[in-house]
Amino acid sequence: MQTTRKIRRLRKNTGQAAGCSRSKKQQVALRTRRVNRNGFLNHLFKPFYGVIEANWQKTEREFFNSLSNLCLLYGWKVPDTSHLRFPQNIMHAYKQIEEACNKQQLDCIIAKDKKHGTCIVTVKKYNTGQSLFYIPVRPVYLMLQKQNRNPETAIWLLLFRYLYHAGVPFYREQCYIGSTYDTLQNSIDDCDEDEVDSEYRKIQQEEMDSMNKAGGNMLPLLKKRFNARSLAHALQQYSQSPDSNAAIAILAEECLRLCKDYPRRRITGSIVEGVTETASHERIYLDCYLSFYWSGNDCFYDTLMEWVNSELMEMCYQDEPASLQWFDTPQEKEQHNLDFEERFFALIEKITEQLYKYD
Repeated sequence: MQTTRKIRRLRKNTGQAAGCSRSKKQQVALRTRRVNRNGFLNHLFKPFYGVIEANWQKTEREFFNSLSNLCLLYGWKVPDTSHLRFPQNIMHAYKQIEEACNKQQLDCIIAKDKKHGTCIVTVKKYNTGQSLFYIPVRPVYLMLQKQNRNPETAIWLLLFRYLYHAGVPFYREQCYIGSTYDTLQNSIDDCDEDEVDSEYRKIQQEEMDSMNKAGGNMLPLLKKRFNARSLAHALQQYSQSPDSNAAIAILAEECLRLCKDYPRRRITGSIVEGVTETASHERIYLDCYLSFYWSGNDCFYDTLMEWVNSELMEMCYQDEPASLQWFDTPQEKEQHNLDFEERFFALIEKITEQLYKYD
């Protein structure tokens, strides 16, 4: 994958897996993921493959009703399945309609939940471009340590607070990056003194201690309630400062517009789990590629990136923000809208671009 700082493609070779040794390589162990966190879809059929429900006539009727609604919206001809019986008729129709959806840059599934019967659902995903959206914390933490804080520090803290409340995981909480740092710490602890330069190990441990202390101090600040008015006030003060930077002011303005247009949106709400039947240990979850982390310029960065890349390249599916449209009822127009997701990730890219100048 690639970070928003550097292009880093998935590679077939496993990089340095431990932080304690500069040459020794270790096998990366896949973690056991927690249970489905959203539970949005109760059932998913793609396609039926001969699985007949107790009331298959109702299932068949609901599916073909949704098929008619879908074809009506896009002006497609309803596939002829009069020569087939259930479930082959659904399999045949689904295959044709899936190809038609793909030409519209849409995925489609057969699903049902508590509000909808068995029907076709179109899925439009936001393409994250196989990027790692990792936001460095160290630059802002160092700003906060200065006795004379300038208005720019307030801007950064409020931007961080917004991102945290919008669903970006923090490395000192339970998340993928946090567990990866824990693994690096274990590697340092388990190192044989004969295998590694003791001075280098000391440097690593000092960096790890600084990282943990800073994260522990930063987290309570991010957990405080985010207030858009506070950001607007900080921006006004910053704009009047002789040392103001237009690029940072623009970041604050874009964040304020995003808050105004989508006051209650969280990026986690855009992730729909259960769209595929991929096993949990084969999925790239949101916290794998979106997170606060310590720094892009410390003694762990290269090891961290090698570790993440070597682990994620083994996964076969990535959870990405998506929009769903159900066709159990007639639809007047296509309802997919990924404006929030596009602006949210664009904001993060711009934020990290500026922060790496301080890191």
